[in-house]
Amino acid sequence: MVATLESVCADATKRPECQAIAGRLNVEARYLPGAAFRKLFNVLKHENTANGSRLING
Repeated sequence: MVATLESVCADATKRPECQAIAGRLNVEARYLPGAAFRKLFNVLKHENTANGSRLING
């Protein structure tokens, strides 16, 4: 599941639509590849679990 999510995020950040939205928000559209992505995913998963959120379930 995490590998699929990473791949989708990588593809999405390259899309013109994502770049345009990022530009309007004055942020950089990017993702963290490999181990860095999994590390952040696990941190967010833990935070969501601690807060009772079911948004990330994997």
